[in-house]
Amino acid sequence: MPNNFVNFPPLGKGWVDSGEGGLSVALLVTDNDKFEQCYADNYCFVSVYNVMLSGPREAELFPNYEVSNWQEQDDSRYRSIPLNACIAIGSTKNSLWHETEEEYFMATEQDLTEDGKALLGLLRKLYGNRVHILTLLDT
Repeated sequence: MPNNFVNFPPLGKGWVDSGEGGLSVALLVTDNDKFEQCYADNYCFVSVYNVMLSGPREAELFPNYEVSNWQEQDDSRYRSIPLNACIAIGSTKNSLWHETEEEYFMATEQDLTEDGKALLGLLRKLYGNRVHILTLLDT
């Protein structure tokens, strides 16, 4: 996946690859009242089988989230609440760990490229909600 929407920090200056499977970043939009009621099911869901690195607001999108055996038949513990949109906007093979800060890279609005910020703005304009930036660690 091209990374023209996320500025991942390069290795060096404290950033190392922790040896996990990489990072992925997505934009998620929660349900809203901006659209008129429609009886068609127009929601999407995201299943998180990896480690979620984002903050507590993003954790609220996955109320049953629990790190465990991802090969279980029942994946409800990994599934998000109903979403209006989910768009993958970048990934890297590096699992970016900052040795001084002792934390993984978690994308914020400041880490998005101009194109990423433009997409974020369009989603806010279309849906009127807070758009969540979700960072996942492939383990």
